Amino acid sequence: MKKHPWYYKLTYIYTWPWDLISWFVILLFWVLWGTKLHWQYGLWFEFKKGSWPTRTWYKKWAGSTLGHGGFLAPGYSGKEGMDTSTEFHENVHSKQYEVAMLQSFVLAVSIILFTHACIFGGFVWLSGGFLPYCLAMLQAKLRGEAVYYGNILEESAYAQEDLRSK
Repeated sequence: MKKHPWYYKLTYIYTWPWDLISWFVILLFWVLWGTKLHWQYGLWFEFKKGSWPTRTWYKKWAGSTLGHGGFLAPGYSGKEGMDTSTEFHENVHSKQYEVAMLQSFVLAVSIILFTHACIFGGFVWLSGGFLPYCLAMLQAKLRGEAVYYGNILEESAYAQEDLRSK
């Protein structure tokens, strides 16, 4: 994976609210069912083989992103970080998240500066971590496509993953 320049750290200024929430969830899941906790431009871990999530709600998934981090199914993390196709795919979602959070931050600052609606502005900023993905799923449904595979954010991540493997 290409190393980001030093100024990439500025990204964490406008993503910190959602990052704190997601890192709390990631750490909680890791304590309960995880292994291989590591930092790769975010907090990641792998579920333990045979853990409750891998036997129930997570058994058909390979990876999930929660902002700057997430979790992977057993055997889906590489040695160097982001070197498996699943890690690459999830990293695409982290990049999508960064853009969504930048947009929500700019909108929130504009709302606060021009209307002084601090609570609404804060909600707009915080919603950048999950609202774009929810809306992409809704739009896929409105197009008559599968909610997950028709979601443009998933289509983009799968297409980039396919290009990388060629």
